[in-house]
Amino acid sequence: MRTLLLLAIASFLSTIPMRAQVIPGDTPGDPGWILYGADTLALVRAADGHVWLQQNLGSTEVASIAGGSNAYGHLYQWGRWDDGHQPHTSATTQVTTLAVNNPSGLGTGSSFFYLGTDALHWWSGGSGADSWHGTVSTPTIGIDPCTALGAEWQLPSQSDWVEVLAAEDITDGATALAGNLRLPAAGSRHALSGTIINAGLFGNYWSSTPSGIYAKDLTIGEGFVNPDDDAYRGYGMSCRCLHKNLHTGIQPRDRPEFMLYPNPSTGTFTLQSSEHVLRVLVQDAVGRLVTTVPVNALLATVALPELTPGVHRLLLETEGGMFPAVLVIVK
Repeated sequence: MRTLLLLAIASFLSTIPMRAQVIPGDTPGDPGWILYGADTLALVRAADGHVWLQQNLGSTEVASIAGGSNAYGHLYQWGRWDDGHQPHTSATTQVTTLAVNNPSGLGTGSSFFYLGTDALHWWSGGSGADSWHGTVSTPTIGIDPCTALGAEWQLPSQSDWVEVLAAEDITDGATALAGNLRLPAAGSRHALSGTIINAGLFGNYWSSTPSGIYAKDLTIGEGFVNPDDDAYRGYGMSCRCLHKNLHTGIQPRDRPEFMLYPNPSTGTFTLQSSEHVLRVLVQDAVGRLVTTVPVNALLATVALPELTPGVHRLLLETEGGMFPAVLVIVK
């Protein structure tokens, strides 16, 4: 039994992406790259001083002046992560099949692109207090798909889009494609029908900023850009990621050292860390928050008696970010 559990730990750890990167220089236009799994994604230093992905999430190449669908990438519903719904060809179902119409209702098998009506669409009961950030989903927080690149990667807010548009002098579809960010007109996926619309004509890029029951997106078209558009959260739109703390003279933080013992345990274990752990968060298999335990120490005893036997994913929160760990429960 113990051998099987140790094999399960090894299997789980093998699914955590290993990351390597070349940080762009500090001059706008300087290139770089980041390795995520088997994919190498292009980075660029934009004129706002930040490092951005130079391609859409889910794309296989940087957009060229001539365009090309390989640069379009995936289309995400606002507040959702890489749960399988984002490819153009993912299966659809009505949002009424969700028991709870917010990120906490997403579970195993939620790879559908959820369709709705004008009155009832994906996360239609949301508010301006919701957010799309971090790595834990709740009824008011969606997991940021950019955090798959690292703890400090994030979706741009509406103000981030406004800043980079001005810095890059992006005023229309032509300058969006020709600039450092290489923003293609990937179109969007309709919230009510699931069809792909306006591919090659308009670019629609989500921000992380809510707007009442809607969310703010950047719309790029022939002759205009609009970073103040409101859209149903159920629309599928392109996602870009940025990192505000990557500079050639400042290397990314190393992962703190953690020890959990005994592991396997019966639910109570000792957590030892090289950096203050603020909280231990437990997630289920699809990223939903199960429970949170405050720690605020370098050495602490943590009790999770409510967990069932099996392999559990933990997130150890420090001031430097969230770091994954694995705990095996035996009883």
